[in-house]
Amino acid sequence: MAIHARKNFIGAVCMILLLPFFVVGLVSIGAPIVYGQLSPGATGIFGGQITGVFECTCSGSHLIWVGPPVGGGPFHFGPWSIPYEYFQFRRPGAWVLGDLTPPTTCLFGPKCIPFSPQANIRLIGSSQ
Repeated sequence: MAIHARKNFIGAVCMILLLPFFVVGLVSIGAPIVYGQLSPGATGIFGGQITGVFECTCSGSHLIWVGPPVGGGPFHFGPWSIPYEYFQFRRPGAWVLGDLTPPTTCLFGPKCIPFSPQANIRLIGSSQ
């Protein structure tokens, strides 16, 4: 049990230490990076801890809200989203990183009420 906890701790420390290098790498190749909240209909990248999750019951998808460093939301995770490890896209507190495309509608509730999110998630990966 102690080995598993140590492995998780080492993984978290590595992720925290490597994130700045990833961001610097993106800046050096000219990728647009916005600090703080993304504007509605934004495309680009996002990354931070999941702060909230909402099911789109009629769409077969869900919305996530992401905190700093490059957060915002709601971002729409659906069948078009390409997931990478560790598949923790519904767990508040998990760290995620991905990129965005223009939004599509989330339908929820017994009458399939439409809701327009800030953007769609195209690619997403998460921490353990």
